[in-house]
Amino acid sequence: MRRLMLILIALLVMLPSMASAADVVRDTPAVVSPGAEFNVTLTISGIQVGGVVETLPAGFTFVSTDYPWYNISGQKVAFAIVNSTRIVYTVKAPSGGSGAFTGLYEELLDESNGSIASTTVTVKTSSSGSEAVESSVVPTISVPVPSIGAGERKSISLPSEARGDHVCFTSLDIAARDEVHPEVMKVEVYDVAPAGVEAPRYQKVLGYLRITTGLEDAVESVHIHFKVKTSSIQHPENVVLLRWDGAWTPLDTSYVGEENGYYVFEAKSPGLSLYAVAETAGSSVESSRTSTESVSSNATATTSGETAGAGAEKTPGFGALLAVLCITGIALSHRRR
Repeated sequence: MRRLMLILIALLVMLPSMASAADVVRDTPAVVSPGAEFNVTLTISGIQVGGVVETLPAGFTFVSTDYPWYNISGQKVAFAIVNSTRIVYTVKAPSGGSGAFTGLYEELLDESNGSIASTTVTVKTSSSGSEAVESSVVPTISVPVPSIGAGERKSISLPSEARGDHVCFTSLDIAARDEVHPEVMKVEVYDVAPAGVEAPRYQKVLGYLRITTGLEDAVESVHIHFKVKTSSIQHPENVVLLRWDGAWTPLDTSYVGEENGYYVFEAKSPGLSLYAVAETAGSSVESSRTSTESVSSNATATTSGETAGAGAEKTPGFGALLAVLCITGIALSHRRR
């Protein structure tokens, strides 16, 4: 262990100094669907070389991360920090209940450490009773539709209320097959699947949009513009809009770019209906997970069962694990230069 720390200290002299106070803030959705996958985002400041140990609540399962230096032991996930400011990892929710995410952090340079404020995530079921009624009731937004000539295309802006916890729907471009007369369409946004509709399987669902109108026969196609919080997904290229027509069908979805904390998308649909925004488990996610697991396979696992908030120095193996991971991270970082 002493030799390990000497190697770490030798590598640390290659890094610039950092004076700001250490802090880590966790961001999670407050409510998720049973079995849903969701992202946990850690925003890190003031830690040049150190680490974080996250403790997942019982029933919640670690799925993946793109972050290269981590190790898993039971419900604990340890991350080595080498000038990192953001870590995102994906967790799968249980079938019900709620749980609190807790964590510890440590800065190895000045030996400071602390606790990350706990975050509670509730799994909201819609099986029966008043809870099911509550989850199915969402505000209905009335959106005026102007007249559209046959063969014409017009853009309709959606109000700011057309948003959920992760997704904001911004506008619709409607191409008319036949003449469209002015009317009002109904727009509803859900964070969980509406009653009577099965959520898409094997996908991380971020939100739903339902459009109710009598224009279906007159519409040739519709382009749906929406944006997703950058903290909610890891791979914008894997986001897809799905259309419900008795079954979920993926639509042609394009990633446009990033603006003001959101990833921006556009999708083309043959008509107006119920939609779901999902992040699929693309190959880039799987290959990244494989590579990160190989990097961390030689690290010493942290010991589970420690009391959350007891201080990073009280987690057995914490320093050794961070030293191993940090040496790996620093070496790889300098190799790239």
